[in-house]
Amino acid sequence: LNVSSIVIKAKPGYFDEVLSWLKDSDICDVHFHDELGRIVVTIEGVNVNEEMERMKTLSQAPNVLSAEMVYAYSEDELAEAKDKFEKIDNPVPEELREEGETR
Repeated sequence: LNVSSIVIKAKPGYFDEVLSWLKDSDICDVHFHDELGRIVVTIEGVNVNEEMERMKTLSQAPNVLSAEMVYAYSEDELAEAKDKFEKIDNPVPEELREEGETR
């Protein structure tokens, strides 16, 4: 599962329409918005390709000025990093160990 947050900027004069479209879509979840026309949403995808398709759909939606990804999380990357860390024989470098500590 991949989760990303995106800041969407509505064209001037179209904020309500864009906000309504986003809320009614199955593409994202709307979390916050402000008086400057910025809307914070999250998207999910089973893989990066699905996530990018959703991002593309948002950026090309009617009256959307921009859609910028500000955060991305991938369970696959986390699992991969955990596996690598667990395979390290001694995860604490010698320089960081306290005196007398072996691991």
